[in-house]
Amino acid sequence: MANDTQIRTLLLLLLLTCLPGTAAASRANDEYFELYGEERPRTPDAPGWQETDVKLPPYPDAGRAIAVDLDLGRLSYRAFVDPRSLSVGEDGVVRYTLLLRSPGGVVNVFFEGIRCGGGQYRRYAYGIDGRWKRYATSRWRYIRREGDPVHSSLTGDFLCPLPDRNRVGRLLDRLRRPNPKTDFSDQE
Repeated sequence: MANDTQIRTLLLLLLLTCLPGTAAASRANDEYFELYGEERPRTPDAPGWQETDVKLPPYPDAGRAIAVDLDLGRLSYRAFVDPRSLSVGEDGVVRYTLLLRSPGGVVNVFFEGIRCGGGQYRRYAYGIDGRWKRYATSRWRYIRREGDPVHSSLTGDFLCPLPDRNRVGRLLDRLRRPNPKTDFSDQE
Protein backbone atom coordinates (compact mmCIF):
# COMPACT_ATOMS: atom_id res chain seq x y z
CA MET A 1 0.00 0.00 0.00
CA ALA A 2 1.25 3.48 -0.85
CA ASN A 3 2.16 5.88 1.91
CA ASP A 4 0.97 9.51 2.17
CA THR A 5 4.10 10.92 0.51
CA GLN A 6 3.71 8.65 -2.50
CA ILE A 7 0.03 9.53 -2.84
CA ARG A 8 0.76 13.28 -2.62
CA THR A 9 3.53 12.95 -5.21
CA LEU A 10 1.23 11.00 -7.53
CA LEU A 11 -1.57 13.59 -7.14
CA LEU A 12 0.87 16.44 -7.78
CA LEU A 13 2.17 14.76 -10.95
CA LEU A 14 -1.37 14.12 -12.11
CA LEU A 15 -2.32 17.74 -11.49
CA LEU A 16 0.76 19.03 -13.32
CA THR A 17 0.03 16.89 -16.37
CA CYS A 18 -3.55 18.23 -16.55
CA LEU A 19 -2.68 21.94 -16.24
CA PRO A 20 -0.89 22.41 -19.58
CA GLY A 21 -3.93 21.04 -21.43
CA THR A 22 -6.22 23.39 -19.53
CA ALA A 23 -3.98 26.36 -20.28
CA ALA A 24 -3.75 25.38 -23.95
CA ALA A 25 -7.53 25.04 -24.21
CA SER A 26 -8.00 28.44 -22.58
CA ARG A 27 -5.42 30.00 -24.92
CA ALA A 28 -7.18 28.43 -27.94
CA ASN A 29 -10.52 29.82 -26.73
CA ASP A 30 -9.02 33.31 -26.34
CA GLU A 31 -7.53 33.15 -29.86
CA TYR A 32 -10.87 31.96 -31.26
CA PHE A 33 -12.68 34.85 -29.52
CA GLU A 34 -10.21 37.40 -30.89
CA LEU A 35 -10.51 36.00 -34.41
CA TYR A 36 -14.27 35.33 -34.58
CA GLY A 37 -15.72 37.66 -31.94
CA GLU A 38 -17.62 34.92 -30.12
CA GLU A 39 -17.08 31.96 -27.85
CA ARG A 40 -15.80 28.78 -29.46
CA PRO A 41 -18.64 26.28 -29.82
CA ARG A 42 -18.31 23.69 -27.08
CA THR A 43 -18.52 20.68 -29.37
CA PRO A 44 -19.06 21.45 -33.04
CA ASP A 45 -19.79 17.78 -33.69
CA ALA A 46 -22.53 15.96 -31.89
CA PRO A 47 -21.27 12.66 -30.50
CA GLY A 48 -21.20 10.22 -33.37
CA TRP A 49 -21.71 12.91 -36.05
CA GLN A 50 -20.30 11.88 -39.37
CA GLU A 51 -20.46 13.67 -42.68
CA THR A 52 -22.26 11.81 -45.43
CA ASP A 53 -20.57 11.07 -48.74
CA VAL A 54 -20.65 14.17 -50.90
CA LYS A 55 -21.48 13.94 -54.57
CA LEU A 56 -20.87 16.93 -56.80
CA PRO A 57 -24.00 18.36 -58.43
CA PRO A 58 -24.27 19.11 -62.15
CA TYR A 59 -22.26 22.18 -63.13
CA PRO A 60 -24.47 25.27 -62.67
CA ASP A 61 -26.29 27.11 -65.40
CA ALA A 62 -25.60 30.74 -64.45
CA GLY A 63 -28.83 31.83 -66.18
CA ARG A 64 -30.91 29.80 -63.73
CA ALA A 65 -29.07 30.86 -60.57
CA ILE A 66 -30.92 32.84 -57.90
CA ALA A 67 -29.50 36.29 -57.14
CA VAL A 68 -29.02 36.36 -53.37
CA ASP A 69 -29.02 39.69 -51.57
CA LEU A 70 -26.03 39.02 -49.33
CA ASP A 71 -24.85 41.72 -46.94
CA LEU A 72 -21.29 41.96 -48.27
CA GLY A 73 -20.36 45.28 -46.74
CA ARG A 74 -17.86 47.01 -49.00
CA LEU A 75 -17.45 44.09 -51.39
CA SER A 76 -19.00 44.85 -54.76
CA TYR A 77 -19.51 41.21 -55.79
CA ARG A 78 -22.92 39.81 -56.65
CA ALA A 79 -23.83 36.42 -55.21
CA PHE A 80 -25.95 33.69 -56.78
CA VAL A 81 -26.98 30.20 -55.70
CA ASP A 82 -27.85 27.42 -58.14
CA PRO A 83 -31.28 26.18 -56.96
CA ARG A 84 -30.73 22.69 -58.44
CA SER A 85 -27.71 22.16 -56.17
CA LEU A 86 -29.34 23.17 -52.87
CA SER A 87 -29.78 20.23 -50.51
CA VAL A 88 -29.87 19.37 -46.82
CA GLY A 89 -28.09 16.10 -46.12
CA GLU A 90 -28.97 13.50 -43.51
CA ASP A 91 -25.93 14.87 -41.67
CA GLY A 92 -27.67 18.28 -41.38
CA VAL A 93 -25.27 20.02 -43.79
CA VAL A 94 -26.74 22.54 -46.23
CA ARG A 95 -24.94 22.10 -49.57
CA TYR A 96 -25.18 24.50 -52.49
CA THR A 97 -23.33 25.94 -55.48
CA LEU A 98 -22.27 29.54 -54.94
CA LEU A 99 -21.46 31.85 -57.84
CA LEU A 100 -19.69 35.13 -57.06
CA ARG A 101 -19.55 37.67 -59.89
CA SER A 102 -17.04 40.53 -59.73
CA PRO A 103 -17.83 44.01 -61.07
CA GLY A 104 -15.71 43.09 -64.12
CA GLY A 105 -17.91 40.08 -64.87
CA VAL A 106 -15.56 37.31 -63.68
CA VAL A 107 -17.57 34.50 -62.06
CA ASN A 108 -16.07 32.29 -59.35
CA VAL A 109 -17.97 29.05 -58.76
CA PHE A 110 -17.81 26.94 -55.58
CA PHE A 111 -19.64 23.88 -54.27
CA GLU A 112 -19.88 24.30 -50.50
CA GLY A 113 -21.54 23.07 -47.34
CA ILE A 114 -22.61 24.92 -44.19
CA ARG A 115 -23.14 23.43 -40.74
CA CYS A 116 -25.57 25.73 -39.00
CA GLY A 117 -25.08 24.21 -35.54
CA GLY A 118 -21.29 24.36 -35.72
CA GLY A 119 -21.01 27.74 -37.47
CA GLN A 120 -18.74 26.21 -40.11
CA TYR A 121 -18.43 25.97 -43.87
CA ARG A 122 -16.50 23.71 -46.20
CA ARG A 123 -15.59 24.10 -49.86
CA TYR A 124 -15.68 20.79 -51.69
CA ALA A 125 -14.93 21.93 -55.24
CA TYR A 126 -14.48 24.93 -57.49
CA GLY A 127 -15.48 25.49 -61.07
CA ILE A 128 -12.97 25.83 -63.87
CA ASP A 129 -13.65 25.74 -67.62
CA GLY A 130 -17.23 24.59 -67.08
CA ARG A 131 -16.42 21.59 -64.86
CA TRP A 132 -15.78 20.80 -61.21
CA LYS A 133 -12.35 20.35 -59.66
CA ARG A 134 -12.30 18.95 -56.11
CA TYR A 135 -10.08 20.63 -53.55
CA ALA A 136 -7.12 18.45 -52.66
CA THR A 137 -7.47 19.51 -49.02
CA SER A 138 -10.95 20.41 -47.88
CA ARG A 139 -11.79 20.91 -44.23
CA TRP A 140 -14.42 22.54 -42.07
CA ARG A 141 -13.63 26.17 -41.25
CA TYR A 142 -15.31 28.41 -38.70
CA ILE A 143 -17.27 31.27 -40.17
CA ARG A 144 -15.82 34.59 -39.10
CA ARG A 145 -18.36 37.31 -38.39
CA GLU A 146 -15.85 39.91 -39.49
CA GLY A 147 -13.73 39.14 -42.52
CA ASP A 148 -16.04 36.57 -44.16
CA PRO A 149 -19.15 38.49 -45.21
CA VAL A 150 -20.26 35.89 -47.76
CA HIS A 151 -20.60 32.96 -45.34
CA SER A 152 -21.60 35.16 -42.43
CA SER A 153 -24.54 36.56 -44.43
CA LEU A 154 -25.48 33.17 -45.90
CA THR A 155 -25.73 31.62 -42.44
CA GLY A 156 -27.10 34.57 -40.50
CA ASP A 157 -29.56 35.92 -43.07
CA PHE A 158 -30.69 32.96 -45.19
CA LEU A 159 -29.70 29.35 -44.46
CA CYS A 160 -29.71 29.11 -40.68
CA PRO A 161 -31.49 28.05 -38.60
CA LEU A 162 -32.74 25.13 -40.65
CA PRO A 163 -36.51 24.91 -41.12
CA ASP A 164 -38.26 21.89 -39.59
CA ARG A 165 -40.16 20.79 -42.71
CA ASN A 166 -39.79 21.18 -46.48
CA ARG A 167 -36.24 22.34 -45.86
CA VAL A 168 -35.08 22.85 -49.44
CA GLY A 169 -38.29 24.64 -50.48
CA ARG A 170 -38.18 26.99 -47.51
CA LEU A 171 -34.47 27.68 -47.94
CA LEU A 172 -35.09 28.56 -51.60
CA ASP A 173 -37.86 30.93 -50.49
CA ARG A 174 -35.46 32.60 -48.05
CA LEU A 175 -32.78 32.97 -50.73
CA ARG A 176 -35.24 34.65 -53.11
CA ARG A 177 -36.32 37.28 -50.57
CA PRO A 178 -34.57 40.62 -50.10
CA ASN A 179 -32.16 40.67 -47.20
CA PRO A 180 -33.77 42.61 -44.34
CA LYS A 181 -30.34 44.07 -43.51
CA THR A 182 -29.92 45.59 -46.98
CA ASP A 183 -33.51 46.14 -48.21
CA PHE A 184 -34.64 49.68 -47.53
CA SER A 185 -37.51 49.71 -50.07
CA ASP A 186 -40.20 50.13 -47.38
CA GLN A 187 -38.51 53.18 -45.87
CA GLU A 188 -39.28 56.75 -46.94
